Amino acid sequence: AAGKGLTMEEASSIFQGLLGAGVDTTGNNLTWKLLHIALSPEAQDCIYKEQLEFAGGDVNNVQITPASVLKENAPYLHACIRESHRLANPAPTLPLKKFPKPITVHGVELPAGSFLALDGYSTGVNPETVGCDDDNVLDFKPERFLKPAIQERQGSRAQVLDHAFFKGPFSQGARKCPGSRVANLETAAFLAALCVEWEIKVVGSNNDNDKDDGTPIQHWTQVPYGLE
Repeated sequence: AAGKGLTMEEASSIFQGLLGAGVDTTGNNLTWKLLHIALSPEAQDCIYKEQLEFAGGDVNNVQITPASVLKENAPYLHACIRESHRLANPAPTLPLKKFPKPITVHGVELPAGSFLALDGYSTGVNPETVGCDDDNVLDFKPERFLKPAIQERQGSRAQVLDHAFFKGPFSQGARKCPGSRVANLETAAFLAALCVEWEIKVVGSNNDNDKDDGTPIQHWTQVPYGLE
C-alpha cells in the first residue's frame, strides 16, 4: 500500500528472486550447456555444420549473426539447448510457499501451514515421461527435441516435454523474465561461435582419449526431506 514499506515476508521473497535469477541470467543459463556440449563431440560437429550450411558452405565466411542462430536456421543448436535444460534445469524448484489457509491443488486438499514447491526437474528425468529406460534417461541426446521426435510424442505422456513452461528457465506470460530474449539469443550465439571456432573437451572424459567409468552426469542429487 502507498506509504507503507515491505513486510519481512515480501522482502524475503524479492531477495530470493534477485539472488537466484538476477545475478547473471545468461551465465546461469550457459553453465550446464557448456559442459554437455564439451562432453559431446558429435553435438559440436552438428552445430558447426549448421552454421557452415547457413554460410553457403564457405568455411571462410562462417559468421554468427542473429539470423544464423534462429531456430529455423539452427534446429540442432536449439535442440542441444533444450536437451541440456531437460537434464539440468538451472532453477529446478521455485521457492517454497507456505499457505496460511487451506488450499486445494488439482483435487488434493492441503491444510493450513502446508508448504508447496513447483518441481521443474523430476519430470524431465522420469524414464516414463521421456520414453526411454532408466539407463538412457540421463544421456545427452539433442535428437529428442528435433521435429521428428516432437511430432512422434504428440498425444502421449511425453508431450509434456514440449509444454511452454518446460521449454526454458524463464517462465511464461506476465511473469516471464524480462531479460529472457537477450539471454536466449546470447546463449545460442555463444554456443554457436564456440563450436565454429573451437573444439572443446573435458579433461578426463572419453572425448579426451582418457577412460572414465561411463556413468552419466547426475545434475541434482535427489534426496527425501521433511519440513517442520
